[in-house]
Amino acid sequence: MSPQNYGQDGGQILPNFRTVVKSYVDQFRFQRDHVHHLLGGKHNYASGAFREGLLRGFLASVLPKSVSVDSGFIYGFDQVANSKQIDILIWDSAKYSAVFRTGEFVIVSPESVIAAISVKTTLDRRDLVDSLE
Repeated sequence: MSPQNYGQDGGQILPNFRTVVKSYVDQFRFQRDHVHHLLGGKHNYASGAFREGLLRGFLASVLPKSVSVDSGFIYGFDQVANSKQIDILIWDSAKYSAVFRTGEFVIVSPESVIAAISVKTTLDRRDLVDSLE
């Protein structure tokens, strides 16, 4: 192995990397329930919107600056139907411009999309089928 694979104490960096990743996961889990704990179960929409924003922010912080992380739609250009609303769109904003953009809301071309993520607190069969469509 090359010297870059070793940490300061001569051990591999991988355990240190796993520790850092685990701290990101722990921090995300802690933060995701703040709104729910403060407002109770009567405000599921607000809790869900907060979680979507939290995940968008996390992804934007770890992904390359050449991609954007937003919410919105994929535009079909009258060739196919426009998508349903997508919670998290990861798209190549370095190579493509948005069809429409305001804040964190975008409408983008199909070829610009890298990933489309539907955020769910719980997932049942109907939600899964709906998300895949």
